[in-house]
Amino acid sequence: MSNFTVADFVSRVNVASRSRLKSVLVLHTRLSFNILDVLYRNGIIRSFKIVKNGILVFLKYYQNKSIFHLKLISRPGKKVYWTLGKLSLRYNANVFGGFYLISTSFGLLTSNDCLLGRRISGEILLKVEI
Repeated sequence: MSNFTVADFVSRVNVASRSRLKSVLVLHTRLSFNILDVLYRNGIIRSFKIVKNGILVFLKYYQNKSIFHLKLISRPGKKVYWTLGKLSLRYNANVFGGFYLISTSFGLLTSNDCLLGRRISGEILLKVEI
């Protein structure tokens, strides 16, 4: 078990998707539930279900290949905060076809929601590459 649950979550999901597993069990925390909710709403994962000892995540594949890769940005030793200007520069400069997961005062949002809808910024948690 890890002291940093987001890193544990990212590593479990990435290893499972590279191994082409249908599902993976992750730790049940509020942050991991919110991350899974955002990933499900954006069509990155097939579904998820709360079970007795964690959250069971059902992964999605296209032509037997994983459709996403998660990359951890903020860590406990180095928190990364971007303003809207820096977020838009990074988003436009790195035309990667994905999005960032950002922890804001309004909850967990994608970079698309922050730039187009709410016009707020916060701590950059993950980079989701599609």
